[in-house]
Amino acid sequence: MFWSDRVLPWISEHSLSLILTLCLIVLAIVLFSLAFQRRLSSALLNPRAVSFTPGPSVTTQQPATQNPAAANLNPEITYTTNRYLQEKKNVGLSVPPTARLVDDIGMTPDDLTTAIHDLLAATRRGYNSHSPNTSLTTVGDLILYVQNAPILGEESRPN
Repeated sequence: MFWSDRVLPWISEHSLSLILTLCLIVLAIVLFSLAFQRRLSSALLNPRAVSFTPGPSVTTQQPATQNPAAANLNPEITYTTNRYLQEKKNVGLSVPPTARLVDDIGMTPDDLTTAIHDLLAATRRGYNSHSPNTSLTTVGDLILYVQNAPILGEESRPN
């Protein structure tokens, strides 16, 4: 008696709002699970790029340094460096300036020396003997090193 007198009329009056609420709850669960799966797959592919705990990570730092002008990086040298790393080290389409040369890209000291000489030649810049390349830890450091190297003039350009 209670069921048919009170509950069924209330359900019939509020059926549309109940259905919409149920749909929103299901949609929220699906969206959260998809986001978690995407983050989990990113963590499995690159454990350093994603952090499940609050704090600095490569993912949270990328938007601020993704724009080369924001980090005072020359866009042409940034493009040349990205292109070089794509061809020589088989990295992805875009390498953030915060990517570590040894840990993330897998460069050895010999690879780094070769990369410096190749990038200096590609950008027509001279070798800067005043700043050692031992302090280069990220792609941004490499770009700044090449950017700060002296530009070769027409008379001193190698043939």
